[in-house]
Amino acid sequence: MISFFIFEARSGACYSAVRNLRPEGTKERGIPTGFGFDLVSCANYLYEVLSWLVFAIYVHTLGAYVFIACTIYVLRGWAMERHLRYKREFDGKEGRKLYPSGRKALIPFIY
Repeated sequence: MISFFIFEARSGACYSAVRNLRPEGTKERGIPTGFGFDLVSCANYLYEVLSWLVFAIYVHTLGAYVFIACTIYVLRGWAMERHLRYKREFDGKEGRKLYPSGRKALIPFIY
């Protein structure tokens, strides 16, 4: 069960990293790195899914498995929207940074 709290702490660190991507007083945004962002665009969502998956396995009830399924469904959509937005914003044109091509939206190496 300790892994639940580790994943939640990692999720919190990811939210802090995303919040600090935009320098104060500017509209410019950076590309997130570290904390799992080198594998997926939404590492914060990945850690949320992992923490609730651990919880579902621990309590082993139908309600917990339904909850994790619903969580994955909702976060999958949000992750894909953000992933596509990053790809559009960081397209490498006109001197802009190029978004890493190997990153997935939510699940490393898969989706």
